[in-house]
Amino acid sequence: MKIQQTAPFILGAACACCQFVSAATLQWTGKADGLSLHHSANWHNAAQVLPENFKNVPAPHHFVIDRPDQVGGENGISGITDLGGSGSLNVAGEANFFRLSASATLKNGSAYFKTGTHTFNFQGVWEAMEVTIGRGIDLTYDTQTLHLKNGSTLDTQWLAYGTATLDGGSTLKVRGNDHVFNQGHIHLKDTQSKIIFTGGKSVDAVIQDHLSGNRSDTTTNRMGRILVHGQGAVQGSNIRVYTQDGLTHVQALDPSDEYRSISEPNCTAPIIGALALSLALGRRRQH
Repeated sequence: MKIQQTAPFILGAACACCQFVSAATLQWTGKADGLSLHHSANWHNAAQVLPENFKNVPAPHHFVIDRPDQVGGENGISGITDLGGSGSLNVAGEANFFRLSASATLKNGSAYFKTGTHTFNFQGVWEAMEVTIGRGIDLTYDTQTLHLKNGSTLDTQWLAYGTATLDGGSTLKVRGNDHVFNQGHIHLKDTQSKIIFTGGKSVDAVIQDHLSGNRSDTTTNRMGRILVHGQGAVQGSNIRVYTQDGLTHVQALDPSDEYRSISEPNCTAPIIGALALSLALGRRRQH
């Protein structure tokens, strides 16, 4: 077991006694059941730093899966995988299967997955995470959703099918240039979250390929569509597609700004009217 010297932390109440331990690099062996991410016996020497079941327990360690196995099994990993603010998950090498269930939450750390297609199946919530995908992500079923929240960042070649939701100032970085959201939706839920096309896709191409141009049109297509607060995206109305630092950015516009000209009263007109009335009355008195 390789030990990396980092700031010590106190293991939660799940341990028999609290003690200071250092972040460890833990290799997947699958010797317990070959399925459960949270079973410490599936990791080499993990019992030294983790309880038997560390689901929902902060685990600021560096988890490495680089061998063939059925991690998550048919039903997928459930519950919270909390990387404790400094931990990481690396699924690469000879790993050939990783499945998250709809109830899964991956939070407070970083992750690298060599791919997000075929037997790599992502859904659920990624919260306060920095995630990089070696290739791209296919949300296998139309009903599958992936929720990025609380400042998460996802860097991928593409994100197709299903629905990916961004809020809490989260960022989706897309390296591809073609139909990167194929048959899917990217749903912006707040004005701080953004999509950045790091592969050079232009503003015009993004508007043409991914905006429906009609708030009522929430359908998708071969290119995939962007939604804003549950509506179709319209450039300059509820969404802004722009260039910054040479890259195309996409952000939702504040709904209060969209309707301010309609909802706020025109205060200038009553003032001008009052002045005109006062002058007219003054003239009458002079006569």
